[in-house]
Amino acid sequence: MILQHQARYAVQPMCRLLGVSRSGYYAWLERPPSQRAQDDDRLLGLIRESYEASGRIYGSPRILCDLREVGEHVGKNRIAKIMQRHKIRAQRGYKQPGVRSPKPAVAAPNR
Repeated sequence: MILQHQARYAVQPMCRLLGVSRSGYYAWLERPPSQRAQDDDRLLGLIRESYEASGRIYGSPRILCDLREVGEHVGKNRIAKIMQRHKIRAQRGYKQPGVRSPKPAVAAPNR
């Protein structure tokens, strides 16, 4: 948030308001992304590929199966969290409901 509003507001008051040390904020800017963040970005690419290949239908359980087929060893909750964070959702009710047409009525002969 500080990085997004840095052009409009001074850094020091924002850090004080959010309870972050100014030196810690600047150290965070210089620090490279963690290994987990890098892995999450790589997994996000794989998740999006699988999601698009399914026609934007698959949810986390099926995407997890796709990733395991590729050879990724990852947990179901991690996939679900990454999908939730990036607003990737399964499409529910994409099939047409089975429409049954009744048989035409046959008039009984008058006896």
